[in-house]
Amino acid sequence: MGGKIKKFNPFKEIDTYVAKTVTFTGEEQAKKMGRKYCLLESDSITIDDYPYKGRKTTLYRIKALKNFDLSFVIYKEGSFVRKTVLDGELGGYVESEDNLSQEGSAWIFDDARVYGKARVGGNALVFDRAKVFDDASVRGDAHVYGNAQVYQEAEAFSNARVYDYARIRGRSKVYDQAEVYGNAQIHEDSVFDSEHFGLLMEEEDCDRWPEVFGKARVYENAEIFGRTLVSGKSRVHGNSVLNEAEISDSAGICGNAHIYSSKISDFAKVEGNAKFDNSEASGHCHVYGTATIVATKLFDRACVYGNASVKDSTFFGTSDIYGNACVYDSKVGSGAWIFDEAYVSDSWVLESSRVFGNASIWSCVLTQGSKVFGGAYIKVYDGADKPVLLSAGAIVAGKAFIRNRDDVFQISNVGEDFGTLTAYKTTFDTIEITKGNFLGSIEDLNKIINSFYPPESKIKRTYEAILK
Repeated sequence: MGGKIKKFNPFKEIDTYVAKTVTFTGEEQAKKMGRKYCLLESDSITIDDYPYKGRKTTLYRIKALKNFDLSFVIYKEGSFVRKTVLDGELGGYVESEDNLSQEGSAWIFDDARVYGKARVGGNALVFDRAKVFDDASVRGDAHVYGNAQVYQEAEAFSNARVYDYARIRGRSKVYDQAEVYGNAQIHEDSVFDSEHFGLLMEEEDCDRWPEVFGKARVYENAEIFGRTLVSGKSRVHGNSVLNEAEISDSAGICGNAHIYSSKISDFAKVEGNAKFDNSEASGHCHVYGTATIVATKLFDRACVYGNASVKDSTFFGTSDIYGNACVYDSKVGSGAWIFDEAYVSDSWVLESSRVFGNASIWSCVLTQGSKVFGGAYIKVYDGADKPVLLSAGAIVAGKAFIRNRDDVFQISNVGEDFGTLTAYKTTFDTIEITKGNFLGSIEDLNKIINSFYPPESKIKRTYEAILK
């Protein structure tokens, strides 16, 4: 049995690879022994890139010695091709009989190659131009085909399918009914050549390798590495990159999305050029555009998109964060929107409230459809014991400058006719009033009230009391 270790030192390269000793058994003798196949010494090829470039290794074509049924019908180019291997049929190439089990219905077709310490067993099939080598294992009812490669200590088993130009390496596992195809790559989190792999294994944590299982699909140019788990009916494709992530249920990752140390589940979707780091998304959440998500949890139908940036926050309900908005250490939900150039920190934005324009808020609670916009600035300074509370549809806009809770003099709903009245200090230390679309001075509001309501009006008296 041969091994493959190429050791290096600063002074001299030492080649310790030992070629396999191959024993050829004649067809008649092999049939008497009950063998499924034999090697053809007269039909061989030599590769010069294994276990490293420049090293020559001989592979031998296999020949079936009896009829046997395949566990699956091979499906090629839109039609069913075959379901039986016939006595005398030629197969693909192996380095020795150690590469293909003599038991079961495992088989290698076409120009597929299996070599090194790789093993194909059970009812597994390797065909087309696929390659399985190093210490890889393909077993169960797995299929590896197209131009796919499974190598190093990677495993494909159960009903897994690996095809097209997919690459599975490291200690990656693809199983159940999972499929990896296109130009997808499943591998370790350090890229290195096959000859270095055996040496690095001693230093690597054996639980750090990716797995794709369930009915998951990984395809196109997706790349998965580290301890990433892709399961359920999830889809990972496009040019997405996943590291130390968990993708489950019917979640979708696509585009140029980058997912690090995160969990995406249910029907959540991350796409575009979004970056998702150390975060969680579930429900029907949607993250896209160039959004950046860090240490954040998204639930329900929360959406973060555009160039928005969020960190250490929680989003739920039908909340939307977009534009160039920044949200930190906050909770946003129940129909709330934060957009434009808005900045929100250490706040709660709830119940259909809005923060937009160039508004900035710290330590603030918005409820009941309140709005902060324009150049409004709300910040509770050190020493304040309570956050600023805006409710009942309060509006803070324009030059508003709220430094603590006492700067909001009054928030009162005075009836459906005239709506909510909010008074607050400005950057000039004056008091301004907002009501609906009105923004102006106390004098301006008094003029409107006097011209709109008769002296005995209850609403007028209520406003006058608030304005005092």
